[in-house]
Amino acid sequence: RNKPSAEAFSFVFMTDIHLTSERNAVEGFTQAIRSVNSLKPDFVITGGDLIMDALGQRYSKADSLYNLYLKTVREFKMIVYNTMGNHEIYGIYSKSGADHSNPEFGEKMFEKRIGESYYSFEHKGWKFMILNSVEDTGNDSYVGMIDDGQIEWIKSELSKTDKMTPVV
Repeated sequence: RNKPSAEAFSFVFMTDIHLTSERNAVEGFTQAIRSVNSLKPDFVITGGDLIMDALGQRYSKADSLYNLYLKTVREFKMIVYNTMGNHEIYGIYSKSGADHSNPEFGEKMFEKRIGESYYSFEHKGWKFMILNSVEDTGNDSYVGMIDDGQIEWIKSELSKTDKMTPVV
């Protein structure tokens, strides 16, 4: 068996960005990005709540928040691995007026615009698993949990991973 790589690396974890066009949020996030870029980490992981809120927003507002995030995050000079938070789920609050048949309803907006809501990647001998811990209850709310399908995916990923590989 191969031992984990001893090669050093660094990454930045940023969470609860809550990007919006208000409250100088873009300027603040842009300054944070500049600071991260100056540190020159290998990559960035976001911890969810990338945008202010899509839960109870009309489509146009959720759309504009996602567009703002995707535009601003391009300022990073390294790869960014995004995690979905509850704020990225479009329209599950009835006050949004969202149509459940909208192809971007719920988690689909994140998946269409940013990527899979859970996935893994490897870096210098380490395996990272980005999980989706938000579940729509279907009743104007959500809970924090990992669903059965994702549990099976985690088991499968771990079964394909050398036991000597560190997992984050």
